[in-house]
Amino acid sequence: GMDVVELADVLHKEADALLYEAGLLNVIQAYGAVQFTGSYASNLMTWRDIDLNLRLNNEWDVDTMWMIGQRIGTKYEIVKMIYSNHHLRDDVRFDYGLYWGIYVLYRDEVWKVDLWGIEPSRFEAVAHEHREINEKLKNVDRRVVLELKTALMERGDYRDTVYGMDVYLAIIEGDVRTLDDFDAWWASRAVHSTTPRGSWRSWPGTSGFRR
Repeated sequence: GMDVVELADVLHKEADALLYEAGLLNVIQAYGAVQFTGSYASNLMTWRDIDLNLRLNNEWDVDTMWMIGQRIGTKYEIVKMIYSNHHLRDDVRFDYGLYWGIYVLYRDEVWKVDLWGIEPSRFEAVAHEHREINEKLKNVDRRVVLELKTALMERGDYRDTVYGMDVYLAIIEGDVRTLDDFDAWWASRAVHSTTPRGSWRSWPGTSGFRR
């Protein structure tokens, strides 16, 4: 297959085309400020996934989310759209905001777009956290991060039990560089952690940085 670094660059360019040429970002930005999170923001993409946060007027601004949903749902080739209110849902570990999970067909590929709507103070806090994480990730060889993410994905546990944030935490806090390192770090974290495995409650607000 394609080299992990080449693939990441190709995916980032494709994402740019969807966001800018096809205008998806404009559609969303018409309703408020946008902050990119996840692997698009850190330029560490391993699959067709874009994560972003929208600053809502308040945390229960359901109207805005549905207006955006209708606009995206009619303007693009939508395979599937899933709406969740995470103020009401208690069956998932991501614990804030209003959410659209959007599967959009673009240039013969299906993209997953995770769009979170969050209230202003939380939006600013999360944006700040993501900038900090991305700064720290810049100190690590990009190839090493991409190879680790790819190895976990190919093994089948990435996005199922392990999320991008786990990988970034392991790299930044645990100095993890290989799959063996990661497994050791993950096991020790499971033993010592008082919070559920894969919970970011020690990093408030970073639940949007899942992938």
